[in-house]
Amino acid sequence: MRRKYVIAGLVVLALLIAGAGAAWYYLSPAWALRSMVAAAKANDEPTLSSYIDYDALKADLKKDLSARFEAEAKKTDDPTAKMGVAIARSMMDGVINAFVSPAGLRATLVTFDESDVPPAMKKNAGKPKIERLGFNSFRLSREENPGSGFVFERRGLGWKMVGVDLAAEPPAPRPAPPGA
Repeated sequence: MRRKYVIAGLVVLALLIAGAGAAWYYLSPAWALRSMVAAAKANDEPTLSSYIDYDALKADLKKDLSARFEAEAKKTDDPTAKMGVAIARSMMDGVINAFVSPAGLRATLVTFDESDVPPAMKKNAGKPKIERLGFNSFRLSREENPGSGFVFERRGLGWKMVGVDLAAEPPAPRPAPPGA
């Protein structure tokens, strides 16, 4: 009789552990993002930086932009366009260092908090969403840009921003507002 209680207790314990694991799997990315946005809004650099692997993020962005520049350079024989690509390449490290910094990422992450975003910006920005890339990674993107966004990897039981997936094509220029 006692053996049945022990087995039942182990089954209940296993179900509780599995439930906690499933809850962590589904809720931890949103929790990490909420904490990041709150740190960005509060200008809490140490907390924000604890969620970001700056070296991995810079390396990923540099690799992706280099590939994009290479593809653009191959599309044309126009020397002016090739010179433009060369100039963009020469400025790449400075732009990446400015963007992949606490201040640069703070400016981007506060836009993911929809409570403070003016209605006109909400309309243009699209709703943020979490796309699972596997058990150990996910992407924070916007509905209108599927396949692009910030990439996070699981580190222990937490998450770190480690990359940026660029859109397949560079964004089209936005039309100027009326009267501009």
